[in-house]
Amino acid sequence: MLDYLTRTQDLSGDKTPIAYDYLRPADKNKPVVVFLPGFRSDMMGTKALFLADMCLKNGYGCLRLDYSGHGQSSGEFEDGSIGVWLEDALAVVDAVLDRPCYVVGSSMGGWIALLMALARPDMVAGVVGIAAAPDFTRDVLAQLTPAQKTDLAGQGYFEVETPYDDRPYCFTKRLLDEGETHCLLDRPISLSMPVTLIQGMEDSDVDWHKSVRLAQLITPSCARLLLIEKGDHRLSRTEDLKLLRREILQMVRSSAVCSVGSTATGHPDMDHDQDDPHPEELSQKDVRCFIRTGAL
Repeated sequence: MLDYLTRTQDLSGDKTPIAYDYLRPADKNKPVVVFLPGFRSDMMGTKALFLADMCLKNGYGCLRLDYSGHGQSSGEFEDGSIGVWLEDALAVVDAVLDRPCYVVGSSMGGWIALLMALARPDMVAGVVGIAAAPDFTRDVLAQLTPAQKTDLAGQGYFEVETPYDDRPYCFTKRLLDEGETHCLLDRPISLSMPVTLIQGMEDSDVDWHKSVRLAQLITPSCARLLLIEKGDHRLSRTEDLKLLRREILQMVRSSAVCSVGSTATGHPDMDHDQDDPHPEELSQKDVRCFIRTGAL
């Protein structure tokens, strides 16, 4: 059921209702999965609803939320930034949850999930990134056209058409400047919990080499990278969603135990969801799996 948490924005002092939906776990021993959506996305997307259904069938808790300026939450999108949306997510998790959680983040949500794990290491039991896009604000700045630079300098924002929405994306100077303070890919990322990264190799928005770099930087926890041969940015095909479910169930049930320095190809043995005894799977040739642990 949709609920709201009113949060006071740090810079403006405005009180912003943040929308969230919390499915409580079946009992005290069941975990909670948190879903963090991407840039201009919301908690009603395909992956978010798929995870809510998965959690319901397994007795898990599921927390979905909309950042300020997104979905059902109040606020203007143009007033947001990576730091603001991170604080939105932290505020809801801090107020609602009574146990550690597994955080699943899509695209920009993958960046925020990593930042949440760094900010709340005792609260985050594991992270799953779906086409995770840390430092995407740097990528945007590096690819600016002369016209976009002019717009950014003159009016404080520029717009680009996107295949994901009828409205163009708006990139503000505030978003791009503030994003720099949260960038991760120029140093080791110290995390104590398991991390799984699922990345499509045909993703036109996040180059799969970024996920390789990210996996290399995560230390000393177990970093697991799955590269999907024909996967796009959304990773919302039936086979992508079933892979996502299997990865989350494995992380929860086995705590993603890895052997130091191990490398694998294809799928490891995983538990099957009880309501899907014969799941459609990506074959070994479609998925490249790499596991690394320890220091760089």
